[in-house]
Amino acid sequence: DVISMSMGGVSTDELFQATEYARINGVIIVAAAGTGTGSFTVYPASYRSVIGVTSVDEGCRADDQTAYSPFIDVAGPGKNAWLPLSLKHPRNNNESYAVRPAFGTSLSTPHVAGIASLWIAHHGRGNLERRFGRENISWLFKFILQNRQKNQKGAVHDCDGRFQRDNPGMGNQLGSGVIDAHALLSLDLNNITRSMIEAYASNKDPSGIRPPGAGLGTQLQLHSQEVARAIGDQIRAFIQRP
Repeated sequence: DVISMSMGGVSTDELFQATEYARINGVIIVAAAGTGTGSFTVYPASYRSVIGVTSVDEGCRADDQTAYSPFIDVAGPGKNAWLPLSLKHPRNNNESYAVRPAFGTSLSTPHVAGIASLWIAHHGRGNLERRFGRENISWLFKFILQNRQKNQKGAVHDCDGRFQRDNPGMGNQLGSGVIDAHALLSLDLNNITRSMIEAYASNKDPSGIRPPGAGLGTQLQLHSQEVARAIGDQIRAFIQRP
């Protein structure tokens, strides 16, 4: 299973424990890093076991609304994206529908989450659990995004070098590149072992909590601990559903 979260806020013990509960049960959480938050990425995207996603346009370019930090794992298409809307007339309340261009990590996140779901279906959840352990599936997915195996292209692309070149000052803080669905599904997992993934996971801060860094401003204040607790409750409810 995959949870896509186009939301975020502050870190709480409840939220962190909920993301760990998801990881242990083999659920990959893909979360938006934030839009207009600068070098601060929100939670749960900032937890180490969560896939933190930022957004770029079709040319791998970011702008001043793009979230960037060393804690982002991957970028996805989230600029000049078309968003379906349901609109109500202010006078008669009649409903109409439209499609408009939009931007932000709330749009790039479901792209990455959808690709994660395809990846699980492609390899088979049962097979992944037998080979790597249920609790390691999210670590495996993160490992593949961040590491290129010998003689393999990897799971991301960089628009022929533009990902780094056209994003000076933040190119190394936008994740490993832009997720590439075809490349990800084409990757051979036979060169990856369970011990490799467990070693990769063991190098992480055991608390899973990342320092918030600079540039929080009022963005952090907009999200109360009650909101973060509610997000944690939603994660648990999803996993415990019948």
